[in-house]
This record gives sequence, structure tokens and C-alpha cells, in this order.
Amino acid sequence: MRPVDKGTSNPNYNPPTNIQFGGTNINRMKNIFGTSNPSLSQCLAFWLASVKKVAYPTKKTVSASSKLIALKAIKKRIDEIYKQAGVPLTQRLGNFCSYCEIPLHGLVEVEHIVPKSHYPAFSTDWYNFLMSCGPCNNKKWNNPDRSTVKAWIKKANPTEKDYKKEIRKKHYIWPDINSSSYRDLPCELWFNDPSGKGWKKKGTWEAADFRNHVVSMSIPDRTVKAAIYSKSSVMNVNVEVRISTLNSTTSRGTEMINLCGLNIPGDSSSTYDRRLINRTLAWFTITMAAGLLENVTTKAEFDLMWPLVLSHAQSTGFYSVWVTILDTYVTNWNKNMKLSTLFVNDSDQPLYFPNTDKSEVP
Repeated sequence: MRPVDKGTSNPNYNPPTNIQFGGTNINRMKNIFGTSNPSLSQCLAFWLASVKKVAYPTKKTVSASSKLIALKAIKKRIDEIYKQAGVPLTQRLGNFCSYCEIPLHGLVEVEHIVPKSHYPAFSTDWYNFLMSCGPCNNKKWNNPDRSTVKAWIKKANPTEKDYKKEIRKKHYIWPDINSSSYRDLPCELWFNDPSGKGWKKKGTWEAADFRNHVVSMSIPDRTVKAAIYSKSSVMNVNVEVRISTLNSTTSRGTEMINLCGLNIPGDSSSTYDRRLINRTLAWFTITMAAGLLENVTTKAEFDLMWPLVLSHAQSTGFYSVWVTILDTYVTNWNKNMKLSTLFVNDSDQPLYFPNTDKSEVP
């Protein structure tokens, strides 16, 4: 998972102080708030009261049906507000899912880290946004819910800040606040042992061998078969590039993997979720590129190829896979230069992978 520097705010995202309502909602808002132009904080407090199933102190008596209609109007306006963060987020972080790292060439979804349906107080906060592909967003959905987090907190009456702190600071691994997310959630190549011993992890050096290549793939079955080299032998086996965890962060890492379903193969009846198969295919595309770079003999040749590799990486996505594989390679013309270090530094620009938090990547 690529760690990113999202910033504490963005000048191109400015939620309004007040929300103007019109039509038949004018009187509804006046009865609830005393004005048809309630503050954003009032609207969020009204939404939160409905989530907590407590009474909101309205200016006048308001029927339950009228409250529901007002809440629906408020949610619609909140949606319009937070979706304005889509462009600033893309400019800041690039066109990639913040969770699975797949490139977002089409629809970009503004993803609420702390789910807005359970914690509406944070539904317009820049701090609470990341970018997501459809499958990650759907799998994460409205989790974790309030009852789950309250059990974690172990307080009788937790505040909304308590809920947010528990989710953000004590559970899961978030790429915008955990600079170690690349190391905490490493990419690993697994193969289905042909001797019938099940799935095994391949060591990084052998897994990154540029001779390894895809033999076949099946989208319906969500399988990739590859030729994997080991010293002088080669085996044709089913492979998967999975997200794993480090021992020191196993619990939080596992929570994140499960939250977004990062290692599930997807529904075989649909082509909607292809994250695992695309990550696996990307692995072998990247080993091929690394092999070509390692065999370049002069700096002049390397300088011609390198911009093409960076452009290829931007279109391929899966930043962590690139760094993992390139970390095993050097160039023939400079044995002291790791390709991963060069990649991390040169890709940190608007054209490629902007605002990567480089403090704990190779």
C-alpha cells in the first residue's frame, strides 16, 4: 500500500458554512432549524441524531415523515459537497485506489475512511477522504459500524472523536497517516504447489526473476498460470500476488486486508472485481521491465528507457509491486544504484505517483 501525504486540507476543497435549501424544503428546514439556510454543522448534527436514534431539538413540532424527507434532502446536499473533493484528491494523490493501488482510469469514488452512514459528523472532512475503486468501496461499505467500534472503545458514552480515533489510530492501516503502510502490507508472490501441498510463498528474489512470465489466464476462473524459475528448473503453476502483513502489525494489517477484501479473487460470475488478477498480471509485467533495465549497459541507454518505465508504471498502477520488484535490481552500469530508490524519487511528481510519503519506502 503506497503511503501518501494527503495534507491536512486542500485550497480547492472548501465546504460551505451554511447550506441553502429551496422549494418545499424551505418550511421543513425552518421548522427544524429556524432557518432555510442552516449551518453545515447543524445539518450534520441532525443526521447524527437520526443515526443515534435520539431526539433533535427542533424549533417547532415536526412530524416523523417530515423529518425523514428533510434528512433525505440534507444527505443529498452533503453528497454534493463531499464529491467536490474528487478533483483535489486526484490532483494530490494521482489516479489510483488508495487501498488496492489499481489505476483509476474511469470513475473515481471519494471514499469515507470513517463511514459517513454511521459517523456523519465527519462526512465533509478532508481528513476523512481517500480515493477508492468500486470493488474496494463496495467491500468496505459501511464498516466498521458503531456497535463494533463501541466495543473496541470500552467506554459507556464515547464521543464522536472517540469513534474516529479508535478507527483511525488503533485499527487498520491507513495510507495517509501510516507512513509504514508499504512495509506493513507487503506484496508477495504465492504459487499452488504442483505436488499437492497447497499454496506456498515464493522468496522475493526468485519471485522477482525477470524470466518468470505468464503462461495463461482465465478471467471467469480468476486464475493466472505462470512459468516460475528456480535455479535451473522451471514449473508452470497457478499464481497469486497477495497482500500480506508483518508480525509487528499483523492484527491491524489483517483488519485492513479483510475490510477491503484485498486478497479475494472476485465473483466468478462477473468481471467487476479483478483486483487480485490484475495485481498478479502486473507483477510479471514489472519483472519484465526490471529485467530490461538491469541489462542496460550504458547510462545513455538507461536515460532513454527510464521515462518510458515511469510512464508505464503510471498506467499499470500497483506502486507497491513496482517498488518490491525493483528493490531486488541494480543496473549494470552502476551497481551501487538500486532501481527502487530511483523509482521512489523520480516517480514522486504529478505525472506519475504524486505526494508519496517516502519516509519508509526503500
